[in-house]
Amino acid sequence: MRNISRVVSLALVTAVAAVVHAKGPEVYTEDGLIKMKPPQVDAQFKNKGWTDADEKGFWQRANLTIKAFKGASDPRLSGEGEKWSYPKQMLNYLSGNRDAAIDFLSTPDTEAGSDHAYLKGVDLYWSFTLKGQARKFFMFGDELRPGVKQNMIEGAKIWTAEDPRPNFELILLMDDPHKEVQDYAFDAMKRSKLRLEENWAGSVGDELRAWAKGAKEDRASKIKVIGDLVEKYKGQEFGRDIAKWTQWWADFAQHDWMVLEEVERIMNIKPHPRYKFGRPGAIGEDFSPAARGYWVDARNTDNLRAMRETTVYLMAEAVGNELTRKIYKERIKRFVQACYDIGMGEWDSENYLSHTTVPYHNLYDFAVDPEVKMLAKAFLDWVYTANAMKYYRGGFGGPTKRDYGGACRVFGSSPALLMYIWAGDASIEPKNEAEIDVHAITSAYRPPAAVMGLARKQFKKPVEFHNTKPTYSNWFPGADAKPEFFETMFYSDSYYLGTAVSASGAGDVGAFKLLAYNTARSVDYFLANSGRKINSKNGGDQIAQYRNLCVFLNGRGQQFMFQIPDSAKQSTEDGVVFIEMERTYLALRPINIGGLEKQGGGGRGGPPAGDGYYVAKGGGGVTGFALEIGEESVHKDIGAFKAAVKAKSKLTLDGDKAKLVGTDGRVLEVTYNRENDLPVVMRDGKPRDWSKEFDMYKAVDVAEGDAPLMQGWKKGELRINAAGQRFTQTIDKDGKVVAKFE
Repeated sequence: MRNISRVVSLALVTAVAAVVHAKGPEVYTEDGLIKMKPPQVDAQFKNKGWTDADEKGFWQRANLTIKAFKGASDPRLSGEGEKWSYPKQMLNYLSGNRDAAIDFLSTPDTEAGSDHAYLKGVDLYWSFTLKGQARKFFMFGDELRPGVKQNMIEGAKIWTAEDPRPNFELILLMDDPHKEVQDYAFDAMKRSKLRLEENWAGSVGDELRAWAKGAKEDRASKIKVIGDLVEKYKGQEFGRDIAKWTQWWADFAQHDWMVLEEVERIMNIKPHPRYKFGRPGAIGEDFSPAARGYWVDARNTDNLRAMRETTVYLMAEAVGNELTRKIYKERIKRFVQACYDIGMGEWDSENYLSHTTVPYHNLYDFAVDPEVKMLAKAFLDWVYTANAMKYYRGGFGGPTKRDYGGACRVFGSSPALLMYIWAGDASIEPKNEAEIDVHAITSAYRPPAAVMGLARKQFKKPVEFHNTKPTYSNWFPGADAKPEFFETMFYSDSYYLGTAVSASGAGDVGAFKLLAYNTARSVDYFLANSGRKINSKNGGDQIAQYRNLCVFLNGRGQQFMFQIPDSAKQSTEDGVVFIEMERTYLALRPINIGGLEKQGGGGRGGPPAGDGYYVAKGGGGVTGFALEIGEESVHKDIGAFKAAVKAKSKLTLDGDKAKLVGTDGRVLEVTYNRENDLPVVMRDGKPRDWSKEFDMYKAVDVAEGDAPLMQGWKKGELRINAAGQRFTQTIDKDGKVVAKFE
């Protein structure tokens, strides 16, 4: 690996010149479709199985997005406003309005003479802006107005002369194979620890303590934690003892992310030239350089990290800042390895998954180092696999992290819109387009054919999966020891149901979603949740699922909410609420809740158009419901399903226990757990043991060779079998990626 890296490094100057000075994008029209010649990528980095029909469909759907932004006008050039305006203008360029687009992309940032003056006026701070800056520089750079590209080069030289975002994670680089990276990591952390102690004892610490006096108790207590730990380690020198450095980091990380990010702010060895160390109390509220004091956006969510790390890497590589390039190559490698080992903390986010995805299109298209380009491909293959498992006919469902409600309607989330461009498979076209998709539209990357098979659900059904998801900040010391969330997914002919459980509440997790086939709408959604919010996993929620059977309990007497399509026919017979969708039928049995009462109209906070919110009041004690799902291919029609439910299905309640017998004789039993929110589940008398369920994707009762998708815990391997295609990809401890197509 070291020799390869040296050879690559020697070749970078020549190779980068070829990339940086390439012509602008070649746009042309063929068969009535606007198309673009993508960046040139060698065959070794391309996936197999992508057909001419796939390519034609891709451009047909991409043209919907391109044409939607023809003549786009979005003046935002301040803060992170370029998150929206840059991709819109790139699409405007593709639509034929080249001059207008280039004029806008050449316009100085609003803060060019203030916040970004030290970088020749170039905004290299905001992560959401960075992903646009990278594609602007590498793809459109030669068409920018005179001096703009050179300014970007000069700004990037200054920006990447050193790591613009030094933090605790440099401890992970202390065993890097490159000695210069090791040496930098030890030196930077030594200086960071000293800076922390000096700032805590000086004016920066005084400001923080003064702020804490007027803050709420929960925030003020975090400042005390920082002070206690600074004093605990004050004056201690760790030398090159990685274990001691790791323990120091772990002591801060064991509290919460606000503690950690406040510490990183005041130990920053590269403070902002204008704002120094920022200001106290801004963590989680104000992300600007004035508040945070960094040279680059310091937020640590997966999507923001992806935008930051890929862009720092690309710009460092382009201007020849080799040490920074190597540092960020290692950061990228570790992230991709983590995805193949345990998954991603911001898993399947209906709001942010695309923002994590598209920066890796930049890396794939523009990285010169072949190892980095292959890492970019490996991540894209993995993340599109994750997206494909939740995509269905323009919908995006199942459990999702950082769920803001977009995943409760067809084409309501950016991952659905992004996957639609690749896979299609919807009976309607989106009315809303996502400008972020320009990164995929202008990319040379194409997904493996097997991934498209997953997205189109071209695998043997019915099939159930038991999956896991990691804790959010899984790069913290010890945070990768076990999964935090346990997901059950059941795919059948006309629907899929996904549920999730964890030991405690998770307010930004949507834990229950069912997507069902609909001709007119493409997909119907059925959602359920305790409390007053349809997409939040509340404390006390415990869900048991066995294929098409589900029992959802809450031990705090909560009311329940349901999202039901207006087109679905409802009837209540023998205490069972039957819900008839086009091909999918539901039998819902209330547990200590009242009848379903439809709520008021739509508007902000209301249901999606064509759906209604229903509330069932809680009756105290353990509340919830039991659900059985039927479908046309099994029960012929709703009448046959009702008859089967009345004759064969049964719900038995006994205190904290519920037992549901399905129409096919399967038995799901759940006992409400009073110690944590992982329910005690029995399926046909066999227990689910959460302590032994670690695999990221595991098809249940299916031979490994026949499973549509398999990914073990910390195995570094992804295996897909869909649409008659087999795809296997591995990544080892050195970051070597090997793909196999069958």
